[in-house]
Amino acid sequence: MTCLARSGVLVVLCFLKIRSVTSQARYSIPEEQVEGSFVGNIARDLGLDVGRLVSGKARIITKGGREYVGLQRDKGTLVIKERIDREELCGKTTPCS
Repeated sequence: MTCLARSGVLVVLCFLKIRSVTSQARYSIPEEQVEGSFVGNIARDLGLDVGRLVSGKARIITKGGREYVGLQRDKGTLVIKERIDREELCGKTTPCS
């Protein structure tokens, strides 16, 4: 971040460098995995520095309130946070994603 100020009248202009990341990673997760099971290394797969996940406060946002996968920011990994039951999640819909 760069800030400039002029004396006399306080004028502060801040130029914040924002770099967005547009990437996609897809993981296949077998149902009924034990909580804490490794899913994938999202930092490596997206080419991100683990420090960027921590400083950017990376998080997973889910629809519906259930959090099946958790992010370990300090390691850049995804882990099972809650057991996935295919029948409960998708019913008879095939394929289930």
